Amino acid sequence: VGAFSPAEHARKETETLAVDSIVESAPAAPAEAPASLAAAGPGDVIVKVECLAVDAFLRTMLDEGAFHTTIPIGATLPAIGYGTVVWAASGAKQKVGDRVSGMLGAGSYVRVKSDGLMKKMSLPRQEETACLGILGVPGLTAYIGINEVAKPPRSGETVVVSAAAGSTGSVAAQLAKLRGARVIGIAGGPEKKKYLLEELGLDGVVDYKDASETLEEQ
Repeated sequence: VGAFSPAEHARKETETLAVDSIVESAPAAPAEAPASLAAAGPGDVIVKVECLAVDAFLRTMLDEGAFHTTIPIGATLPAIGYGTVVWAASGAKQKVGDRVSGMLGAGSYVRVKSDGLMKKMSLPRQEETACLGILGVPGLTAYIGINEVAKPPRSGETVVVSAAAGSTGSVAAQLAKLRGARVIGIAGGPEKKKYLLEELGLDGVVDYKDASETLEEQ
């Protein structure tokens, strides 16, 4: 998880690349992908992005003084994701063809320092995107929150989960249910309320957008 630090990412100045900005005299790379940049330094790699996660912390990075570091106006929006290395500078920890994951950026191609990447997880009987969701930051956050921070809830206890329809909240709610707790979710809108009650089986939902009923009535 440490390799995914947004603050570290900002310091490393990840840059999204345009295909026509690539230097043709670079080492061999797949024909359909860019090969190098004139400004590429030792340890840099270019990754062809395959999938990105839209995590909640990205919204906070648009605010001034954000906890995860503020994104400057005009900068590339960072995002945790995975892809394939299509070019590697001298000193890089990966080679062309390696599949990697880490803090990338919202673009088709992105240049990053190789020491900020890790080998992409590939687990049997799991969707490839699971490393960005249930087995990624959202799922790990939910697991640690329920089992370590809040301590495992006991049967009969009531657990209230905010943002219960989100990627982290939905996992946290299910983990609490598995422990035998009575789980109340907080979410906004009838569709989210229906999802939490009918698909996830929560014991109750508070719809903070519903002005027709009081909190007690809900």
